[in-house]
Amino acid sequence: MTLAEIYPAIKKSIVAFVPKYLPSMEKENGYRFPPILGTGFAIREDGLVATNHHVVDSFADAWRPPGLDQDEWGIDAMLLYPAEKGIIDIRIPVIGVINIGSHVRSYGPKAPDLSFVRVLANDLTPIKISETRRITEGLDIGTAGYPLGRRALDGPWGLHQVTPTLQKGIISAVLPYPSEKPYSFSVNIMSNSGGSGSPVFFEDSGELAGVLFSVLNDVGYTKKNDEYLIPTTISYAVPFHYILSALSRVGNMKFPEGKEVRSITKIVCESSPGSVYREGVCYHDYSDK
Repeated sequence: MTLAEIYPAIKKSIVAFVPKYLPSMEKENGYRFPPILGTGFAIREDGLVATNHHVVDSFADAWRPPGLDQDEWGIDAMLLYPAEKGIIDIRIPVIGVINIGSHVRSYGPKAPDLSFVRVLANDLTPIKISETRRITEGLDIGTAGYPLGRRALDGPWGLHQVTPTLQKGIISAVLPYPSEKPYSFSVNIMSNSGGSGSPVFFEDSGELAGVLFSVLNDVGYTKKNDEYLIPTTISYAVPFHYILSALSRVGNMKFPEGKEVRSITKIVCESSPGSVYREGVCYHDYSDK
């Protein structure tokens, strides 16, 4: 299969983490999208999403209105879901976080930069994960997410795009050296802050290879000798075996009682003219076509 054939299914799994609430000044700026804190992607149908631990840490910086229940997360997972006509902007509440470091054995100098996020939705489209693939230098890979966050979607001149950004490259190095379970690997792709948490997948199958978490920076100096960072085209990813290890320890989880669980199938179905959602199935009426 080609990347063009594989990507449509992968794109359905990718989310952007955004603040649920915005201060009035932010609303007055006229942005169509809220700030994007990072990227994530579904790994189970029942609302389990993978991202970086440092993305989850940024959730605490999101503005919260006075009086909001302390148990409520002020974060949504924004899913820009392709529909029959255009894109549907689906906001899914975040209801919990699972720290990967407490569930996996680290093969590197520190715990992998990974977390699972629970969202209030079912029938998500998860990325496939193989237990037999090997991270090998030179393999073709792709990645997709929200590099530069909102700036790539909604700039000062209006709406630019309503979709994740797809990139392709190769596995450049396996860290610290080729092995069955490396602690990291690099790819020849430039990444930016909003792209943290993006899936890296094998181009020939669409199966998960890893999760982007960092970029190799060069250092520049101003005329005043102030130091600044220059991003390069080398980025780093956490290998998929850490996610497999954590999934084997995370059992089935129930949704909180009294909370409305969003059905992605239902939302997409109800947005399609002539379609009816019944008992988990979307029925299309093509009699007038």
